[in-house]
Amino acid sequence: MKLKSLLAAALLSAGFLQAQAQSGPYLGIISGYNSTWVLDQKLFDDPNYENRSTWNSAPFGAVIGYKLNPSSSFQIEVFKNNMGAEFDIKGSDIFAGEKKTVGEKRIELKYTSVPILYKFTSGEKVRFNFHFGPQFNFLSEGSEVNQINQRTTLNANLNSTDLTAADIAFYGSAPGTAIDVEIPNKSIVLDAGTYNRPDKNTYVASDKDNFNSTDIGAALGFGLEADITNNLYFSANLRFYYGFKDIRSDKWVEMEESRGYYDSRNNVTGGAQLGIHYRFDL
Repeated sequence: MKLKSLLAAALLSAGFLQAQAQSGPYLGIISGYNSTWVLDQKLFDDPNYENRSTWNSAPFGAVIGYKLNPSSSFQIEVFKNNMGAEFDIKGSDIFAGEKKTVGEKRIELKYTSVPILYKFTSGEKVRFNFHFGPQFNFLSEGSEVNQINQRTTLNANLNSTDLTAADIAFYGSAPGTAIDVEIPNKSIVLDAGTYNRPDKNTYVASDKDNFNSTDIGAALGFGLEADITNNLYFSANLRFYYGFKDIRSDKWVEMEESRGYYDSRNNVTGGAQLGIHYRFDL
């Protein structure tokens, strides 16, 4: 009886020590690659644009966390993150003519991203993890440009287009005809070149000032972790992010609301994240 009690105590002690060995702080390095979107129904419906797949990197970052027990951890990540979207520009040689691809719209945003995550882990040497939490993004660069490859006519000055009456006044419009005298008020003619949106000559001097300096949203992910040694492990995760704030500045939003073109414009990403981590057992 005494021997059985001693064996039971030894097994319990071993289990406790093993659990303790799986707790403590950890550090890591991470890198990711994402499909990125800018959700804006007005932009999706704009006759001048056609959405296309956009891929961007979150090239490098660092992780610091604390493993409370074998299944629960909290961690903070800090990483460089590229977001945005690309669209084909659809124009024609004449007003209301046959549409063709004449260039591309690029929304390019560079952030320092800081997700604060709770992570649940199951398993031992190879284990599943699920994690979620808020993510804060701090803008370092931002721009939206229309790159036109040939002289073209686009729709303008309508609540279905992001090209405004100010653009028509600045760049000119397609000539009117006896059939439709409103053509000069409905179209814009652009030569090949790069055009900032909104146009910096009529709005602000800095592209970055057109965007919110912060973006806040929710991060969610899941994946696998595998031990390389007792304390060194590898992670491979799928990670998703949805931004709650409009990415544009208040002034830009007010301009779009005043002409009936406004719909919220939000960052969305989804992709893969890889990492190497080292845990310091207590």
